Amino acid sequence: MPRQFCFSVSSRIVATLLSSLLWLSLPAGAATASADDLAGLQSLVQQQQAVIQQLLENQRRQGQQIEELRQQLSDHSQLIGSVEDSAVDESYSISPEKEPEIGVEEVLAAATPIRVLPGEARFSVGGHINRAVNIADDGEDVETFHVDSGSVPTLAYLKAYLPVNEQLTFGGHIETALQNNSASVVSQDNRAPGFTHSARNFELTLDHERYGKLWFGRGLMSSFIAVELDKSETWRYNIISPGNTAGGLKFTDRQTEELSDITVGLVFIDAEAFNRKDRVRYDSPVFGGLRISGSVGTADSNDVTLRWNGKLGGVDITAATSLQNNPVLGRVSDRVDGGVAFYHGGTGLSLSLVGAKQDYKRSFYQNYGRTDGDNEGYGVRLGLRRNWFELGETRMGLDYFDAEDVLYKKDSAESTGFFISQNIDAWSVEPYFGYRFYDYDTGPQAGGLSLDKVQVWTFGARMALDLTVQ
Repeated sequence: MPRQFCFSVSSRIVATLLSSLLWLSLPAGAATASADDLAGLQSLVQQQQAVIQQLLENQRRQGQQIEELRQQLSDHSQLIGSVEDSAVDESYSISPEKEPEIGVEEVLAAATPIRVLPGEARFSVGGHINRAVNIADDGEDVETFHVDSGSVPTLAYLKAYLPVNEQLTFGGHIETALQNNSASVVSQDNRAPGFTHSARNFELTLDHERYGKLWFGRGLMSSFIAVELDKSETWRYNIISPGNTAGGLKFTDRQTEELSDITVGLVFIDAEAFNRKDRVRYDSPVFGGLRISGSVGTADSNDVTLRWNGKLGGVDITAATSLQNNPVLGRVSDRVDGGVAFYHGGTGLSLSLVGAKQDYKRSFYQNYGRTDGDNEGYGVRLGLRRNWFELGETRMGLDYFDAEDVLYKKDSAESTGFFISQNIDAWSVEPYFGYRFYDYDTGPQAGGLSLDKVQVWTFGARMALDLTVQ
Protein backbone atom coordinates (compact mmCIF):
# COMPACT_ATOMS: atom_id res chain seq x y z
CA MET A 1 0.00 0.00 0.00
CA PRO A 2 1.41 3.45 -0.87
CA ARG A 3 2.75 5.49 2.03
CA GLN A 4 0.44 8.47 1.39
CA PHE A 5 -2.68 6.22 1.35
CA CYS A 6 -1.70 4.62 4.65
CA PHE A 7 -1.20 8.04 6.16
CA SER A 8 -4.63 9.17 4.86
CA VAL A 9 -6.50 6.14 6.28
CA SER A 10 -4.76 6.48 9.60
CA SER A 11 -5.61 10.16 9.72
CA ARG A 12 -9.29 9.43 9.14
CA ILE A 13 -9.31 6.82 11.91
CA VAL A 14 -7.66 9.32 14.23
CA ALA A 15 -10.27 11.92 13.34
CA THR A 16 -13.09 9.45 14.04
CA LEU A 17 -11.56 8.43 17.36
CA LEU A 18 -11.12 12.05 18.36
CA SER A 19 -14.77 12.69 17.55
CA SER A 20 -15.85 9.68 19.56
CA LEU A 21 -13.67 10.66 22.49
CA LEU A 22 -15.05 14.13 22.41
CA TRP A 23 -18.54 12.70 22.42
CA LEU A 24 -17.80 10.22 25.22
CA SER A 25 -16.00 12.80 27.28
CA LEU A 26 -19.09 14.93 27.51
CA PRO A 27 -20.87 14.92 30.87
CA ALA A 28 -23.87 12.68 31.24
CA GLY A 29 -26.16 15.65 31.17
CA ALA A 30 -24.85 16.67 27.88
CA ALA A 31 -26.75 13.88 26.14
CA THR A 32 -29.72 16.09 26.19
CA ALA A 33 -27.75 19.04 24.86
CA SER A 34 -29.41 21.28 22.43
CA ALA A 35 -29.11 20.88 18.68
CA ASP A 36 -26.97 24.02 18.56
CA ASP A 37 -24.31 22.47 20.76
CA LEU A 38 -24.26 19.35 18.60
CA ALA A 39 -23.88 21.40 15.45
CA GLY A 40 -20.92 23.29 17.00
CA LEU A 41 -19.14 20.06 17.79
CA GLN A 42 -19.63 18.81 14.26
CA SER A 43 -18.23 22.08 12.90
CA LEU A 44 -15.14 21.74 15.09
CA VAL A 45 -14.50 18.20 13.84
CA GLN A 46 -14.84 19.37 10.22
CA GLN A 47 -12.24 22.12 10.83
CA GLN A 48 -9.83 19.57 12.29
CA GLN A 49 -10.31 17.33 9.27
CA ALA A 50 -9.62 20.31 6.95
CA VAL A 51 -6.37 21.03 8.78
CA ILE A 52 -5.34 17.39 8.44
CA GLN A 53 -6.13 17.46 4.70
CA GLN A 54 -3.93 20.57 4.30
CA LEU A 55 -1.06 18.82 6.07
CA LEU A 56 -1.46 15.86 3.74
CA GLU A 57 -1.28 18.19 0.70
CA ASN A 58 1.88 19.84 2.01
CA GLN A 59 3.44 16.41 2.51
CA ARG A 60 2.62 15.43 -1.09
CA ARG A 61 4.30 18.60 -2.47
CA GLN A 62 7.39 18.05 -0.31
CA GLY A 63 7.63 14.50 -1.62
CA GLN A 64 7.62 15.78 -5.20
CA GLN A 65 10.39 18.31 -4.40
CA ILE A 66 12.51 15.60 -2.75
CA GLU A 67 12.11 13.39 -5.83
CA GLU A 68 13.19 16.25 -8.14
CA LEU A 69 16.29 16.95 -6.01
CA ARG A 70 17.14 13.23 -6.02
CA GLN A 71 16.97 13.23 -9.85
CA GLN A 72 19.22 16.33 -10.10
CA LEU A 73 21.77 14.72 -7.77
CA SER A 74 21.81 11.63 -9.98
CA ASP A 75 22.42 13.78 -13.08
CA HIS A 76 25.34 15.62 -11.38
CA SER A 77 26.90 12.30 -10.34
CA GLN A 78 26.87 11.12 -13.95
CA LEU A 79 28.48 14.43 -15.09
CA ILE A 80 31.29 14.15 -12.50
CA GLY A 81 31.95 10.57 -13.63
CA SER A 82 32.26 11.66 -17.26
CA VAL A 83 34.73 14.47 -16.30
CA GLU A 84 36.93 12.02 -14.37
CA ASP A 85 36.91 9.55 -17.28
CA SER A 86 37.87 12.34 -19.67
CA ALA A 87 40.72 13.48 -17.40
CA VAL A 88 42.11 9.94 -17.31
CA ASP A 89 41.52 8.77 -20.87
CA GLU A 90 42.06 11.88 -22.99
CA SER A 91 45.67 12.60 -24.13
CA TYR A 92 46.30 16.32 -23.96
CA SER A 93 49.56 17.83 -25.22
CA ILE A 94 50.67 21.28 -24.07
CA SER A 95 52.90 21.62 -27.10
CA PRO A 96 52.20 24.88 -28.95
CA GLU A 97 52.22 22.97 -32.23
CA LYS A 98 49.08 20.97 -31.30
CA GLU A 99 45.67 22.62 -30.90
CA PRO A 100 43.78 21.42 -27.77
CA GLU A 101 40.80 19.08 -28.23
CA ILE A 102 37.30 20.59 -28.07
CA GLY A 103 36.17 20.92 -24.50
CA VAL A 104 39.58 20.32 -22.91
CA GLU A 105 39.78 23.86 -21.47
CA GLU A 106 36.32 23.46 -19.91
CA VAL A 107 37.23 20.07 -18.45
CA LEU A 108 40.49 21.42 -16.96
CA ALA A 109 38.71 24.44 -15.52
CA ALA A 110 36.04 22.20 -13.90
CA ALA A 111 38.41 19.52 -12.61
CA THR A 112 41.28 21.67 -11.27
CA PRO A 113 41.83 25.16 -9.84
CA ILE A 114 44.42 25.89 -12.58
CA ARG A 115 43.42 28.82 -14.77
CA VAL A 116 43.52 28.15 -18.50
CA LEU A 117 45.43 30.87 -20.37
CA PRO A 118 43.12 33.16 -22.33
CA GLY A 119 43.10 33.32 -26.10
CA GLU A 120 46.52 33.17 -27.76
CA ALA A 121 48.49 33.73 -24.54
CA ARG A 122 51.75 31.77 -24.09
CA PHE A 123 53.68 30.96 -20.96
CA SER A 124 57.21 29.52 -21.10
CA VAL A 125 59.47 28.15 -18.41
CA GLY A 126 62.96 26.93 -19.19
CA GLY A 127 66.59 27.81 -19.46
CA HIS A 128 69.80 26.00 -20.22
CA ILE A 129 72.77 24.33 -18.56
CA ASN A 130 76.15 25.42 -19.91
CA ARG A 131 79.09 23.63 -18.28
CA ALA A 132 82.74 23.39 -19.32
CA VAL A 133 86.17 22.15 -18.32
CA ASN A 134 88.99 24.66 -18.90
CA ILE A 135 92.54 23.42 -19.12
CA ALA A 136 94.75 26.51 -18.74
CA ASP A 137 98.47 27.14 -19.18
CA ASP A 138 99.50 30.45 -17.56
CA GLY A 139 103.20 30.09 -18.44
CA GLU A 140 104.09 28.51 -15.10
CA ASP A 141 101.55 25.74 -14.53
CA VAL A 142 98.92 23.79 -16.43
CA GLU A 143 95.75 23.44 -14.38
CA THR A 144 92.22 22.14 -14.87
CA PHE A 145 89.15 24.14 -13.83
CA HIS A 146 85.54 22.95 -13.76
CA VAL A 147 83.46 26.00 -14.60
CA ASP A 148 80.12 27.35 -15.65
CA SER A 149 80.34 29.17 -18.97
CA GLY A 150 81.29 32.85 -18.86
CA SER A 151 79.70 33.57 -22.25
CA VAL A 152 76.06 32.67 -21.62
CA PRO A 153 75.79 31.14 -18.13
CA THR A 154 73.55 28.41 -16.84
CA LEU A 155 70.21 30.16 -16.35
CA ALA A 156 66.50 29.74 -15.73
CA TYR A 157 63.70 31.91 -17.05
CA LEU A 158 59.96 32.55 -17.04
CA LYS A 159 58.35 34.26 -20.02
CA ALA A 160 54.76 35.27 -20.73
CA TYR A 161 53.15 36.73 -23.85
CA LEU A 162 49.57 38.00 -23.82
CA PRO A 163 48.18 39.39 -27.10
CA VAL A 164 45.99 42.41 -26.40
CA ASN A 165 44.82 42.59 -30.00
CA GLU A 166 46.12 41.65 -33.45
CA GLN A 167 48.98 44.19 -33.26
CA LEU A 168 49.78 44.65 -29.56
CA THR A 169 51.37 42.05 -27.27
CA PHE A 170 52.03 42.45 -23.55
CA GLY A 171 54.96 40.42 -22.20
CA GLY A 172 57.00 39.63 -19.13
CA HIS A 173 60.46 38.10 -18.66
CA ILE A 174 62.19 36.86 -15.51
CA GLU A 175 65.66 35.37 -15.91
CA THR A 176 68.40 34.58 -13.41
CA ALA A 177 71.88 33.11 -13.75
CA LEU A 178 72.56 30.04 -11.60
CA GLN A 179 76.28 29.34 -11.65
CA ASN A 180 78.60 27.09 -9.75
CA ASN A 181 82.21 28.21 -10.24
CA SER A 182 81.69 30.82 -12.92
CA ALA A 183 84.50 31.09 -15.50
CA SER A 184 84.38 34.85 -14.96
CA VAL A 185 85.48 34.39 -11.34
CA VAL A 186 87.50 31.15 -11.18
CA SER A 187 91.23 31.83 -10.94
CA GLN A 188 94.44 30.01 -10.09
CA ASP A 189 94.16 31.04 -6.43
CA ASN A 190 90.35 30.73 -6.26
CA ARG A 191 89.58 27.48 -8.00
CA ALA A 192 86.13 26.92 -6.50
CA PRO A 193 84.37 30.19 -5.60
CA GLY A 194 81.14 28.25 -5.27
CA PHE A 195 77.53 28.91 -6.21
CA THR A 196 76.32 32.35 -7.23
CA HIS A 197 73.10 33.67 -8.69
CA SER A 198 72.52 37.00 -10.33
CA ALA A 199 69.55 38.83 -11.83
CA ARG A 200 69.65 39.02 -15.62
CA ASN A 201 66.14 40.01 -16.70
CA PHE A 202 63.21 41.34 -14.67
CA GLU A 203 61.18 43.27 -17.22
CA LEU A 204 57.83 43.99 -18.81
CA THR A 205 57.37 44.69 -22.52
CA LEU A 206 54.79 46.18 -24.86
CA ASP A 207 55.34 45.18 -28.48
CA HIS A 208 53.29 46.86 -31.21
CA GLU A 209 53.74 45.94 -34.87
CA ARG A 210 53.16 49.51 -35.96
CA TYR A 211 54.66 51.61 -33.15
CA GLY A 212 57.59 49.51 -31.93
CA LYS A 213 58.57 47.86 -28.65
CA LEU A 214 58.87 49.32 -25.14
CA TRP A 215 60.96 47.56 -22.45
CA PHE A 216 60.65 48.40 -18.76
CA GLY A 217 62.82 46.87 -16.01
CA ARG A 218 66.17 45.12 -15.83
CA GLY A 219 67.56 43.77 -19.08
CA LEU A 220 69.83 44.53 -22.01
CA MET A 221 70.46 48.10 -23.09
CA SER A 222 69.84 48.81 -26.77
CA SER A 223 73.60 48.85 -27.47
CA PHE A 224 74.11 45.10 -26.96
CA ILE A 225 74.92 44.07 -30.53
CA ALA A 226 77.44 41.25 -30.00
CA VAL A 227 74.97 38.44 -30.69
CA GLU A 228 73.56 40.00 -33.87
CA LEU A 229 77.04 40.41 -35.36
CA ASP A 230 78.12 36.80 -34.78
CA LYS A 231 76.83 34.94 -37.83
CA SER A 232 78.86 31.86 -36.91
CA GLU A 233 76.25 31.24 -34.16
CA THR A 234 78.98 30.23 -31.69
CA TRP A 235 78.19 33.10 -29.31
CA ARG A 236 76.54 30.94 -26.63
CA TYR A 237 79.99 29.67 -25.62
CA ASN A 238 82.24 31.99 -27.67
CA ILE A 239 80.64 35.44 -27.50
CA ILE A 240 82.38 38.38 -29.22
CA SER A 241 84.00 39.30 -25.91
CA PRO A 242 87.01 36.99 -25.90
CA GLY A 243 87.68 37.40 -22.19
CA ASN A 244 84.47 35.54 -21.27
CA THR A 245 86.04 32.12 -21.90
CA ALA A 246 88.30 32.43 -18.83
CA GLY A 247 87.78 35.93 -17.46
CA GLY A 248 88.87 35.13 -13.90
CA LEU A 249 92.33 33.75 -14.76
CA LYS A 250 95.30 35.90 -13.79
CA PHE A 251 98.36 36.68 -15.87
CA THR A 252 101.69 35.59 -14.33
CA ASP A 253 104.56 38.01 -13.76
CA ARG A 254 107.51 36.66 -15.75
CA GLN A 255 110.12 38.05 -13.37
CA THR A 256 108.66 36.94 -10.06
CA GLU A 257 106.79 33.91 -11.44
CA GLU A 258 103.92 34.96 -9.23
CA LEU A 259 100.36 35.75 -10.15
CA SER A 260 99.68 39.40 -10.96
CA ASP A 261 96.53 41.36 -10.17
CA ILE A 262 95.70 41.67 -13.87
CA THR A 263 93.01 39.23 -15.02
CA VAL A 264 91.87 38.25 -18.49
CA GLY A 265 88.50 39.88 -17.80
CA LEU A 266 90.13 43.18 -16.83
CA VAL A 267 91.91 43.38 -20.18
CA PHE A 268 89.09 41.95 -22.33
CA ILE A 269 85.83 43.53 -21.10
CA ASP A 270 82.62 41.49 -20.90
CA ALA A 271 80.31 43.29 -23.35
CA GLU A 272 77.15 41.60 -22.10
CA ALA A 273 77.78 42.41 -18.44
CA PHE A 274 78.03 46.17 -18.93
CA ASN A 275 74.97 46.19 -21.21
CA ARG A 276 72.56 44.66 -18.67
CA LYS A 277 70.96 47.30 -16.43
CA ASP A 278 67.73 48.62 -14.96
CA ARG A 279 66.45 50.79 -17.77
CA VAL A 280 63.63 51.93 -20.00
CA ARG A 281 64.27 50.98 -23.62
CA TYR A 282 62.48 51.65 -26.88
CA ASP A 283 62.97 49.94 -30.26
CA SER A 284 61.32 51.56 -33.26
CA PRO A 285 59.54 49.60 -35.99
CA VAL A 286 61.70 48.52 -38.94
CA PHE A 287 61.72 50.89 -41.92
CA GLY A 288 63.48 49.52 -44.99
CA GLY A 289 65.57 47.23 -42.81
CA LEU A 290 66.55 50.12 -40.50
CA ARG A 291 65.71 50.29 -36.78
CA ILE A 292 66.69 52.88 -34.18
CA SER A 293 66.74 52.08 -30.47
CA GLY A 294 67.55 53.90 -27.27
CA SER A 295 67.58 53.32 -23.54
CA VAL A 296 67.90 55.29 -20.31
CA GLY A 297 69.27 53.31 -17.39
CA THR A 298 70.48 53.45 -13.85
CA ALA A 299 73.29 55.80 -12.70
CA ASP A 300 73.02 58.06 -15.78
CA SER A 301 73.67 55.23 -18.23
CA ASN A 302 72.06 55.77 -21.62
CA ASP A 303 72.63 54.86 -25.24
CA VAL A 304 71.30 55.09 -28.77
CA THR A 305 71.73 52.34 -31.37
CA LEU A 306 71.17 52.06 -35.11
CA ARG A 307 70.67 48.66 -36.78
CA TRP A 308 70.23 47.62 -40.37
CA ASN A 309 69.45 44.25 -41.90
CA GLY A 310 69.40 43.57 -45.59
CA LYS A 311 70.34 41.18 -48.34
CA LEU A 312 72.65 41.48 -51.31
CA GLY A 313 72.36 38.60 -53.73
CA GLY A 314 72.59 35.47 -51.61
CA VAL A 315 74.34 37.24 -48.71
CA ASP A 316 72.56 38.36 -45.54
CA ILE A 317 74.02 41.57 -44.11
CA THR A 318 73.70 42.98 -40.60
CA ALA A 319 75.20 46.30 -39.53
CA ALA A 320 74.95 48.09 -36.19
CA THR A 321 76.50 50.99 -34.32
CA SER A 322 75.86 52.51 -30.89
CA LEU A 323 76.82 55.52 -28.80
CA GLN A 324 76.91 54.89 -25.04
CA ASN A 325 77.26 57.14 -22.03
CA ASN A 326 78.57 55.70 -18.76
CA PRO A 327 78.27 52.07 -19.93
CA VAL A 328 80.74 50.55 -17.44
CA LEU A 329 80.02 52.02 -14.03
CA GLY A 330 83.15 53.44 -12.43
CA ARG A 331 85.36 52.67 -15.43
CA VAL A 332 84.19 53.95 -18.83
CA SER A 333 82.59 57.35 -19.42
CA ASP A 334 81.82 57.19 -23.16
CA ARG A 335 81.95 54.42 -25.74
CA VAL A 336 81.16 54.05 -29.42
CA ASP A 337 81.15 50.67 -31.13
CA GLY A 338 79.80 48.96 -34.19
CA GLY A 339 80.29 46.31 -36.76
CA VAL A 340 79.07 44.56 -39.88
CA ALA A 341 78.45 40.87 -40.51
CA PHE A 342 77.90 38.82 -43.66
CA TYR A 343 76.38 35.36 -44.01
CA HIS A 344 76.05 33.27 -47.17
CA GLY A 345 73.35 30.67 -46.70
CA GLY A 346 74.41 28.57 -49.68
CA THR A 347 77.88 27.84 -48.34
CA GLY A 348 77.31 28.55 -44.64
CA LEU A 349 80.28 30.94 -44.59
CA SER A 350 80.19 34.10 -42.49
CA LEU A 351 82.41 37.08 -41.74
CA SER A 352 82.05 39.48 -38.80
CA LEU A 353 83.98 42.73 -38.32
CA VAL A 354 83.67 44.68 -35.04
CA GLY A 355 85.37 47.69 -33.46
CA ALA A 356 85.08 49.97 -30.44
CA LYS A 357 86.57 53.10 -28.93
CA GLN A 358 86.03 54.31 -25.37
CA ASP A 359 87.18 56.86 -22.80
CA TYR A 360 88.13 55.69 -19.33
CA LYS A 361 87.10 57.69 -16.30
CA ARG A 362 89.94 59.64 -14.71
CA SER A 363 89.59 57.81 -11.37
CA PHE A 364 90.22 54.54 -13.19
CA TYR A 365 93.11 55.28 -15.56
CA GLN A 366 95.11 57.26 -13.02
CA ASN A 367 95.70 53.98 -11.20
CA TYR A 368 97.83 52.95 -14.20
CA GLY A 369 99.86 56.17 -14.47
CA ARG A 370 97.99 57.56 -17.46
CA THR A 371 97.19 61.12 -18.44
CA ASP A 372 94.45 60.24 -20.92
CA GLY A 373 91.80 57.56 -21.07
CA ASP A 374 91.42 56.67 -24.75
CA ASN A 375 91.23 52.98 -25.66
CA GLU A 376 90.31 51.27 -28.92
CA GLY A 377 90.21 47.81 -30.43
CA TYR A 378 88.79 45.65 -33.21
CA GLY A 379 88.02 42.05 -34.03
CA VAL A 380 87.32 39.74 -36.96
CA ARG A 381 85.60 36.36 -36.95
CA LEU A 382 85.25 33.80 -39.75
CA GLY A 383 82.48 31.27 -39.39
CA LEU A 384 81.13 28.15 -41.04
CA ARG A 385 77.76 26.44 -40.49
CA ARG A 386 76.93 23.21 -42.27
CA ASN A 387 74.54 20.29 -41.84
CA TRP A 388 77.06 17.52 -42.44
CA PHE A 389 75.30 15.10 -40.10
CA GLU A 390 71.68 14.20 -39.47
CA LEU A 391 72.23 15.02 -35.81
CA GLY A 392 72.08 18.76 -36.48
CA GLU A 393 74.13 21.75 -37.56
CA THR A 394 77.91 21.88 -37.16
CA ARG A 395 79.26 25.34 -36.29
CA MET A 396 82.79 26.72 -36.37
CA GLY A 397 84.32 30.10 -35.57
CA LEU A 398 87.90 31.39 -35.97
CA ASP A 399 88.65 34.89 -34.67
CA TYR A 400 91.29 37.46 -33.84
CA PHE A 401 90.96 40.48 -31.50
CA ASP A 402 93.41 43.32 -30.90
CA ALA A 403 93.23 46.32 -28.56
CA GLU A 404 95.59 49.14 -27.56
CA ASP A 405 95.90 51.41 -24.52
CA VAL A 406 93.78 48.98 -22.55
CA LEU A 407 95.22 49.69 -19.08
CA TYR A 408 98.63 51.30 -19.47
CA LYS A 409 99.47 53.78 -22.19
CA LYS A 410 100.85 52.05 -25.32
CA ASP A 411 100.03 48.57 -24.05
CA SER A 412 98.40 45.96 -26.33
CA ALA A 413 96.13 42.96 -25.91
CA GLU A 414 95.63 40.19 -28.44
CA SER A 415 93.48 37.08 -28.47
CA THR A 416 93.03 34.32 -31.02
CA GLY A 417 90.39 31.64 -30.71
CA PHE A 418 88.83 28.69 -32.49
CA PHE A 419 85.59 26.94 -31.45
CA ILE A 420 83.60 24.10 -32.98
CA SER A 421 80.27 22.65 -31.86
CA GLN A 422 77.79 19.99 -32.96
CA ASN A 423 74.07 20.35 -32.44
CA ILE A 424 72.19 17.21 -31.41
CA ASP A 425 68.68 18.38 -32.18
CA ALA A 426 66.84 15.35 -30.79
CA TRP A 427 68.35 15.90 -27.33
CA SER A 428 68.60 19.73 -27.41
CA VAL A 429 72.28 19.32 -26.60
CA GLU A 430 75.29 21.12 -28.11
CA PRO A 431 78.75 19.78 -27.17
CA TYR A 432 81.64 22.10 -28.07
CA PHE A 433 85.39 22.38 -28.04
CA GLY A 434 87.53 25.51 -28.20
CA TYR A 435 90.97 26.98 -27.85
CA ARG A 436 91.85 30.57 -26.95
CA PHE A 437 95.16 32.36 -26.68
CA TYR A 438 95.64 35.55 -24.61
CA ASP A 439 98.66 37.83 -24.91
CA TYR A 440 98.90 41.09 -22.97
CA ASP A 441 101.94 43.36 -23.46
CA THR A 442 101.91 46.00 -20.72
CA GLY A 443 104.08 48.41 -22.74
CA PRO A 444 106.78 50.88 -21.61
CA GLN A 445 104.61 52.72 -19.06
CA ALA A 446 104.15 49.68 -16.78
CA GLY A 447 107.52 49.97 -15.04
CA GLY A 448 108.99 46.87 -16.60
CA LEU A 449 106.05 44.61 -15.79
CA SER A 450 106.06 41.66 -18.21
CA LEU A 451 103.34 39.00 -18.21
CA ASP A 452 103.26 35.43 -19.51
CA LYS A 453 100.77 34.41 -22.16
CA VAL A 454 97.69 32.37 -21.20
CA GLN A 455 96.34 29.47 -23.24
CA VAL A 456 92.99 27.81 -22.56
CA TRP A 457 91.49 24.61 -23.97
CA THR A 458 87.75 24.35 -23.37
CA PHE A 459 85.57 21.22 -23.44
CA GLY A 460 81.92 21.91 -22.77
CA ALA A 461 78.28 21.18 -23.51
CA ARG A 462 75.06 23.12 -23.45
CA MET A 463 71.58 21.63 -22.93
CA ALA A 464 68.49 23.72 -23.60
CA LEU A 465 65.29 23.20 -21.60
CA ASP A 466 61.93 24.73 -22.49
CA LEU A 467 58.27 24.08 -21.78
CA THR A 468 55.63 26.26 -23.43
CA VAL A 469 51.92 26.32 -22.60
CA GLN A 470 49.55 27.97 -25.06
